[in-house]
Amino acid sequence: MERKEVFILGSGFSKAIHKDMPLLNELTGPVIKKIEKENGIFKNIYGEYLKNRDIGNFEEILTYLYQDFPWKSEEEKHLLYSLYIRFAKIVTKVIKEKQEISAKEELLAKEHIKKFLNYLNVTKANVISLNYDTLLEDLSVKILKPSVYVVRRKEGYLQEIRYSKDIDEKHTSKENNVKIKSNGKRAIVIYFHNYDADERNFKSAIANFNNDKCENDLKNAYSTFKDYMKEEYINYLNLYSIPIAYLKSRTAGTFEGTDYETYRLLKLHGSTNWYYSATKEKTFEQIYLFIGSKEERELKDLIPMIIPPVLDKTGFFKHSTIKSMWNEAKNLLKEARKVYIIGYSIPQTDLTVKFMLQSYIPEDCEVTIVNKDKERKGYFRKLFGKKLNEEFIRNDDSVFEHFVKSMIR
Repeated sequence: MERKEVFILGSGFSKAIHKDMPLLNELTGPVIKKIEKENGIFKNIYGEYLKNRDIGNFEEILTYLYQDFPWKSEEEKHLLYSLYIRFAKIVTKVIKEKQEISAKEELLAKEHIKKFLNYLNVTKANVISLNYDTLLEDLSVKILKPSVYVVRRKEGYLQEIRYSKDIDEKHTSKENNVKIKSNGKRAIVIYFHNYDADERNFKSAIANFNNDKCENDLKNAYSTFKDYMKEEYINYLNLYSIPIAYLKSRTAGTFEGTDYETYRLLKLHGSTNWYYSATKEKTFEQIYLFIGSKEERELKDLIPMIIPPVLDKTGFFKHSTIKSMWNEAKNLLKEARKVYIIGYSIPQTDLTVKFMLQSYIPEDCEVTIVNKDKERKGYFRKLFGKKLNEEFIRNDDSVFEHFVKSMIR
């Protein structure tokens, strides 16, 4: 297996993209305000069990609500778990409200954001996210075009036609935008320098390839490129490295979108656009992707899949999809040659992630941390020792932008 780069993203990553995105420890206040404005059972449960108790920060509150501590009565377990579910819904609402403010068109024009996302896309990077928000995905589906598209054919001479962006510029240039090369028996690769390639570029490349057997098979080469790459963007299902279905498939029974290759995204703490029934006993259950208000009628019996950075995630690991996603993250770390941890401070309460990073990142793997809290440098040194590259741990709101400009080619 080829050893790749692994990017680990925390809430500080989204904060670096837009200042209005909340860090995890900034969620407590807005969530509590919304609970206190409610009328009904959840406000009462909050008042009895949380309001006048110094439980701690947001992670500790969620731990208190979710965990079946031995001193909780059966009644308390159910009451507090119901409040946890309510908190998950409110957290989702708070994050989405912040994201609506943050996900503006101006972000799409920022060069360092486009550069970072394009790098993830063309290198098919492995991305492990500890974020609930979907800012990364929302920007990706607006910015990223497919870098690879494969046509497999049953008729004609060619059995496979692969369209591929020439990332390293080994085959193409600005002057020669398209190049066709054989890729084994009855298979070719059409390399393109940029997405502005036109029909004239394709005709020239076909003429230079000069293979009569492929002539008929390449008649529609440009129109395929235009329809599936030039005028297309990747979709949400391309990103998530788990079996997930669009929410409307609950009634329509359909999956949509072309299967493009791009970066793979593992969201270990769940996502505000993933929904499930939240039944603790279920080990096999479909996770649904919610991307628009038109689907809200499908949400009545589902809640957002929010996995808090609690001390013990055992309950969540009963879900087979979540368990397999964490196992995949472990395997990616074992094979990593470089790990970049961006905007994630590895809190003490998140023992699951902390132990995974310490246990599976190889000794010869460089760990670059991008974090604007210089005070945590000593903590990071203890965790990673000589593997640590601490160049981008500094009190600087623009540290992520500097990282992209310095490290991303």
